[in-house]
Amino acid sequence: MTINEVKQYGDSVDKEMLDYIKKHGIKEKNIVNTHYIKEYINTTDTIVVNDTIFKEKDFALDTTINNEWYNVRVGLQYPSTVAVSPEFTSEKYIVVNTRRETIDPPKKFFLLRWFQKKHTVTEVTIFEKNPYVKLKEQKFIQYTK
Repeated sequence: MTINEVKQYGDSVDKEMLDYIKKHGIKEKNIVNTHYIKEYINTTDTIVVNDTIFKEKDFALDTTINNEWYNVRVGLQYPSTVAVSPEFTSEKYIVVNTRRETIDPPKKFFLLRWFQKKHTVTEVTIFEKNPYVKLKEQKFIQYTK
């Protein structure tokens, strides 16, 4: 698909991705490809204590704490059980674009810059929408001949 086809298609995810691209100053003509990733991370942990924690025999509490990016379900049950089930949502936009740069520092005079040797630089930009997610390490390698 071309960028114009994506604009005409009108998908909400595509529109939001194009807004991120425009906001960060990436030229549309240099975009090689884009990616959208939405992930859910979920786990359940249960703590059982040997001693009785709750007094009432019919005690059971089940509650949920949530917002747009995470959902935590907490369950308490007689005599000594505590269960926690957190779920996180991660949304990423990945944009791969290219640009031409001079190999040596650019000359001051524009005419000399035209004839300087240049190479193509591929840049990968990742936009994470979830404010709780911290990207630790990512690596992209493109091999050229």
